[in-house]
Amino acid sequence: MSTPIFPSPTERRDHVLELRGQGLTYREIGDRLGVTASRARQLYFQAERLREDIPLLPVGELSLASPVSRLPISRRARKALEMAGIRTLGDVAGKDRRAFEVEFLSVPNGSRRTLDEIFALLDEHRQGPG
Repeated sequence: MSTPIFPSPTERRDHVLELRGQGLTYREIGDRLGVTASRARQLYFQAERLREDIPLLPVGELSLASPVSRLPISRRARKALEMAGIRTLGDVAGKDRRAFEVEFLSVPNGSRRTLDEIFALLDEHRQGPG
C-alpha cells in the first residue's frame, strides 16, 4: 500500500480522525500514513484539539472554577499547567506563589516566561474589571 499524499495538513488530520473513527489503532493509522504509532497519536490529538476549537474566556469572565483549557494564555502555558496537575484557575490561585514556582519550573515547558504569563493573568484576574 502506498503512502497517501495530502494537499494540506487539514486533510491529513481529517483522514486521521476518520481512520480512528473506524476503529483503527494508532499503529494501523501510522502504517497507512508511513509514520510511527506515536506520530499517528500526536496527529489524532492535534486534530481533536483543533476540531473542538474551544474558545478562550476573556479575563473579565474568569472565575476560580475556569478550566485551564479556557484560560487566555498561550497554549504552551496551558499545557504546562495541565502537566503540573493544575485543572482550574483556582488550583493555581490557592497555591503559595513561591512553592508553585518551584513546582512549576520542574515540569516540561515550565519556563520563567510561561510562569510570568500565568502570574500576570492571576494578578489581572484578582484586580477585577478596571
